[in-house]
Amino acid sequence: MLNRSGFRNTLTNQVTATLGAEQSLGFITKGLSARVIASYDNTAVNQQVRQRTFQLYEAKRHPTNPDSIIYERTGTNPNSTLSDAQAQSQWNLLNIDASINYARSFGDHDITAMALFNRYQRVINIQLPFNYIGYVGRLTYGFKDKYLAEANFGYNGSEQFAPGHKMGFFPSLSVGWVASQEKFLKDAAPWLTFAKIRASYGQVGNDNMNGARFAFLTLWNGSLESQIGNEQLVWEKANKLNVGLETRLFRDFSLEADVFYERRNNILIPADGLVPTGMFGTGGVFVSGILPKINAGEIENRGFEISAAYKKLIGNDFRFDVRLNGAYNKNKVLYLSEVLLPEEYAYRTRSTGLPLGQYFGYKTAGFFNSQQDIIDWYDQSGIGATPKPGDLKYMDMNGDGVITDADMVPLGGPEFPAWTFGAATSIQFKSFDFSMMWQGVAERSYLITGQRFFETFNFNEWHKEAWSQQRYDAGLPITYPRLDPGSSASKLPSDFWNADGSYIRLRNLEVGYTLNKRLSGKIGSSAVRIYANGLNLLTFDRYPVKYQDPEQNGGLLYPVFKAYNIGLNVTF
Repeated sequence: MLNRSGFRNTLTNQVTATLGAEQSLGFITKGLSARVIASYDNTAVNQQVRQRTFQLYEAKRHPTNPDSIIYERTGTNPNSTLSDAQAQSQWNLLNIDASINYARSFGDHDITAMALFNRYQRVINIQLPFNYIGYVGRLTYGFKDKYLAEANFGYNGSEQFAPGHKMGFFPSLSVGWVASQEKFLKDAAPWLTFAKIRASYGQVGNDNMNGARFAFLTLWNGSLESQIGNEQLVWEKANKLNVGLETRLFRDFSLEADVFYERRNNILIPADGLVPTGMFGTGGVFVSGILPKINAGEIENRGFEISAAYKKLIGNDFRFDVRLNGAYNKNKVLYLSEVLLPEEYAYRTRSTGLPLGQYFGYKTAGFFNSQQDIIDWYDQSGIGATPKPGDLKYMDMNGDGVITDADMVPLGGPEFPAWTFGAATSIQFKSFDFSMMWQGVAERSYLITGQRFFETFNFNEWHKEAWSQQRYDAGLPITYPRLDPGSSASKLPSDFWNADGSYIRLRNLEVGYTLNKRLSGKIGSSAVRIYANGLNLLTFDRYPVKYQDPEQNGGLLYPVFKAYNIGLNVTF
């Protein structure tokens, strides 16, 4: 089938060009210069596709003679002739930057300034061009390399908004103090090689509308209104505050730490919560899709980042380097114009007050181990197939005596990890060297569903410990519901399928040996190094199955693989 269904020929032509010029304007005033850079990218793709389809048949055992095989047609594909089709696509990008720059020192005072104009245009096939313009200004000041200040602004224009709202102004300000330059600190703490405290506050704009364009326009599909426009839409804004510390101690140890807070407002969202239930087809968690977008969403994000390093040279033969880094990031949805669910729901919102991407599902209380268990438990047949012994038991979270979608609650955390961290070290002793790198995440959840886990699609090691009457009666470990590819009774979103996505992984480990110059010189080489390394050698995680990579979540993704290499580097 693979070599008979057809072929595809693709011809790609690409042109990339960059042209720039810089001119000193010192004849006007010292330190003044001008710069212009223009870049153009063009890509054209031509394809010829020839293909055909075949009727498909499925092999089955004969219903009355199990030793015989019959073939039944499956699917709707006919036996077709070879078709011929051509397709063309083209896109180009034009970007122009023009700036005036100024840099000059006046004794202990250092001043720089910049004024920049940017023009950006992207064209995709016959679509309307994507157009953006921007004006940028920057002013910096330094006194004795000790007291630092910088002010910036961006005045950007986007086609995404109606006339009168296309432009957005985004300022920022940062200050810094190099404390280690102070004489009193040099005298009091000579071991403090470098210390800098910095702080910044500013705004960043966003005009991305999740791939949509021109949400300010009202659109019609014949006599039906397909989109209600909002001409008052403006830029989404992110207000960012950051305070940081940079230090070096004893010339060998360095530490850098940042604390940040971000509040995004004017986020573009549908006006679901502002429209009475029932209007335009709204109600519950469903919307019609034609409601106008509004700038009302608010999300906050806070956390910190820290990194440390220690380098040491002992004598002439031993050197080592250790680096550690970690970051914590927590976000919360403050407002998304949600429609409140009815009062009988255990949780009446699905986003507000929770992290982005929060999973919802049912709390479980183990398995049904007998038909009497099912009779004695709450009725949960309304949310899936009628349960049988071995299926999951769902808990009544709103106390109404029946299991419905009103009993769904937050499960674990979102897929985006709250913690990310890593460590790397390298050691060199005479001609030998060693290095390794670790990386990991924590406070992350996955909802593990679909063909990677369910017996509906394949069979794996986890399924060997599925509930069965024999395993239950024998007291054997049971870690999976009863096997039934056709039943959805145990396959609903629940804490049973909510897995801890935390992991620590040894990304890389390498050992090497460098021949001395006398030996490498015999072949005319300046250096010869022999090495062996491994990738993804160890992973520590809390996943319920070990055949699945905890770093990935989605469809049938190619798994992360281990690799072992032996190599030789020869330098001439």
